[in-house]
Amino acid sequence: MSGFFKKVGIGLDHDELYSRAFEKGVLLKNFGAAADIFEKAAKKFTENGNPAMAAQATANSLLYRYLATGDVNAAASLLQILPGLPQIEAIGSQTEMMPTLPLAAELDCRLVEAAIAGAQDNIIRSRDLHRVARDKFQAIMRNPLITYGSRPDPDGHNDKADMRFFYHSGMLGFYEAMVKKESDPSAASDDLAEASRSFKMCNDQKWQPHVAKLLTDWRTSRTCWICHRDMQGFELHYSMCHADVKPYVKEILQKAKEDINTIDRDNQQIAVCTPCGSMITFKAEAEADKVRQELNTRINEMMSVIQTLNNRVSHLERIAHHH
Repeated sequence: MSGFFKKVGIGLDHDELYSRAFEKGVLLKNFGAAADIFEKAAKKFTENGNPAMAAQATANSLLYRYLATGDVNAAASLLQILPGLPQIEAIGSQTEMMPTLPLAAELDCRLVEAAIAGAQDNIIRSRDLHRVARDKFQAIMRNPLITYGSRPDPDGHNDKADMRFFYHSGMLGFYEAMVKKESDPSAASDDLAEASRSFKMCNDQKWQPHVAKLLTDWRTSRTCWICHRDMQGFELHYSMCHADVKPYVKEILQKAKEDINTIDRDNQQIAVCTPCGSMITFKAEAEADKVRQELNTRINEMMSVIQTLNNRVSHLERIAHHH
């Protein structure tokens, strides 16, 4: 009977459980099962007074838990244990060992990347975290990546540490530009140019075209048709608005030696800076609100008249019915 229990994993000693974690988990790429069995083995090692193997089993349990689920807490707990272990089994192997120092350095990077994912739309926090990630990857640029093969980053660049360094450099430049764009489009454009170079270095297909377009737009300047001020940054500090532009307008601008780029005859548009454009929008919204309120008042009055008429009709119908 004991043979049957051993088969299903009941009544195994610490060494048998430890081996089973590899055979039934790691080697079959079932990392969730591996994590569970390593955890049981760790408890048995602790009960039997073998803290060194308990630590190794716990480290493996946390490592495979992280690889299976992406649970940041597992990675953080693993980072606490690794300094006490010079080496553990390489991912996916029962016999090959790997030093824990590079693994710890990489997990440190991954915790920052998890924080980036949690920062979402906070521009300043995202910028600061990408800077930290860039610096941490710069320190391990020569190291081969350890965990990304089993748990890739959805944004790509899972092959080499230097590719991750360039990716985070690009994201840092992008967010730096987002912080500066409202006050200094020239400085923001310089940051975008830096970001563009970094994205090219890691051959990023998602951010590279986006940044290239923004860079072209933000470097462009136009004179506002309304206030005649020069504004830099298309769709940032000025936009092109639909207007009726006749050939005569171009002639007038040329005679006055004014910027003819303030109009676009082909597309029937004029350049309008954000303050002028927003003033028109706000004024239009206020006027529309006034009209809406007046209409609502009239509609309410009409509804009241209709209700009175309905009541009268109902009253007359009741009288006619009784007679």
